[in-house]
Amino acid sequence: MKKIVFITWALEVGGAERFLVKLVQNIPQDRYSIQVVCVTRKGVWAEELETRGINVISMDKRVGIDIGVLFRLVYYLKKEKPDIVNTSIWTADLWGRMAAILAGVRHIIVTEQNVDIWKRWYHKIIDQILFKWTDYVLCVSDDVATFYHDNFGIPYSKLRMIPNAVDLDLFDKCITNSNFHVSLGINEKDFIFVCPARLHPQKAHHILIQAVYELFLNGHRGFKVLLIGEGERKQELQQLVVAKGLEEIVLFLGLRQDVPDILLQADAFVLSSDYEGLSLAVLEGMAARLPIIATRVGGNAQLVENGVSGYLVPPQDFLAFSNAMLMVLQDKNKAEAMGINGRSLVEKKYQIKIVASQVLKLFEEL
Repeated sequence: MKKIVFITWALEVGGAERFLVKLVQNIPQDRYSIQVVCVTRKGVWAEELETRGINVISMDKRVGIDIGVLFRLVYYLKKEKPDIVNTSIWTADLWGRMAAILAGVRHIIVTEQNVDIWKRWYHKIIDQILFKWTDYVLCVSDDVATFYHDNFGIPYSKLRMIPNAVDLDLFDKCITNSNFHVSLGINEKDFIFVCPARLHPQKAHHILIQAVYELFLNGHRGFKVLLIGEGERKQELQQLVVAKGLEEIVLFLGLRQDVPDILLQADAFVLSSDYEGLSLAVLEGMAARLPIIATRVGGNAQLVENGVSGYLVPPQDFLAFSNAMLMVLQDKNKAEAMGINGRSLVEKKYQIKIVASQVLKLFEEL
């Protein structure tokens, strides 16, 4: 039986983490021995894997540079002797790959989830060194692959495009909360836009809020915007909502474990990001049969066909975003048809079972 170790920073609430959890669950345990190593802490999704008999281990890395975590990882990998190590997210990419190299792991794969424009010159140097010992770089979209080829010099022979994916059972077997509207103080007739995204500069929530303000200024009412997530911009964004007088329209829901339920009870999905890899949040909106309003960045154009399954607008253009929201509000029949079209695409290409088989095929090649 082949042994695979996935190394990530933590199994906290986030797109990359949700994808990893579902991917691991769809790898046959009768053919592979799977373990998940969290560099910092286990996180909220660990229990879901552990209840299925998948071992989740935390290396308890301290904040900042912690050389001790490298020794703990090397010791663990030498003891377990995995055939393949697959890292994801920068902290794990760094410490996990260094440890795998020192432990003599035969095959190393890194999964790149985003167009990482935030990386500084020293990140680039470190990555370029570690890429020499990396068999493949799994990129979730063509844009991510192009970014790492053009900016890091990785040859296309080492780049593999395997997209993010969703578990449709989360949406098809979800039992919706009948008290949902009451619990949030929402009128059942209100049109609901939902934005599940961490409150981080990348997601440019201020553009979405400004777009909502434009609708408000032009007399449009009868809709709500639900922001799901936490992050460093929360206070700033809350202050902006108050300054615009949108407290009754834009609601901050914080971290939620019932995101599929909320999506199923919403009417449209919105995401105003400045950059993306291949947004799992967008895929989840499509799985819930919602029309998608998103910026034309990263893999969004790979998922959303403009005018067919939603609307794509330029980043940082709140007027275009507001107009797209208005079109969805004014033509609910078309919005519903868009949602159906998006769901059809997910069923064909972005189900977790389909994508897991692509990952397993790559493992078999190694």
